[in-house]
Amino acid sequence: PLRRQRQMCIRDRRRAARAPGLRAQGETRPQVQDQAAFDAMAKDVEERTAKRVAARVASAAERERGNLALRAGQPAEALARYSAAIEHDKGDKALFTNRALAHLKVGNYLSAVEDCSKALDICEWLDDCLDHSPIHPTVLKAYMRRAAAHAALGRYDDATADLTSALRTAAEADVKELRKQLREVEAERQSAQAEADALGAADAEAEGGCDKASVQRVHTVCELLHAAGPVSYTHLRAHETD
Repeated sequence: PLRRQRQMCIRDRRRAARAPGLRAQGETRPQVQDQAAFDAMAKDVEERTAKRVAARVASAAERERGNLALRAGQPAEALARYSAAIEHDKGDKALFTNRALAHLKVGNYLSAVEDCSKALDICEWLDDCLDHSPIHPTVLKAYMRRAAAHAALGRYDDATADLTSALRTAAEADVKELRKQLREVEAERQSAQAEADALGAADAEAEGGCDKASVQRVHTVCELLHAAGPVSYTHLRAHETD
């Protein structure tokens, strides 16, 4: 029994002597795995960052081409360039307000409304600048350009609402322009109503046996007024690009 106990003690001592080495060996593998995972993650971050930087550079180049095209009186080319810029950077609110301006110049009023709305969404949810006071320049342009598009579509209440929203936080330097655009929207509203009333009266008289030539002249005048299109707002700073 004593001999057996001695052998067991020797065996236990040998196990105890080997234990630190075993623990160290066991700890090495997770450390190596953790380092490999960290290196892979760091490489992925570097690659993603490089791609974002390259995308922003490409977006800025396309935006500048769009600005040059717009200044050269080529809104269709500007549309293509701004669209290419947006493909590289969908989070740049100024790209959408720039493209909205190009849409206004070619008469794509619904698309202009959509782009301005996207710009305002970015301002609200990503950049948190929708309610800044004084108003953020891009927010101001988005409201003014969307108001112009609404007015061109005959949505005078929506146009007035956008301009009123802009006025709430507008800087003193912008108030004059906004009020002028509000007056022009109201003038368009009254003109459209007068046109509708004239056409309605002419049609009513035609049904009552009035001279058809006179009725036709009323329609012709109204068509000419309609063909002239909405107020251009060329005086507005909203026609500047970013």
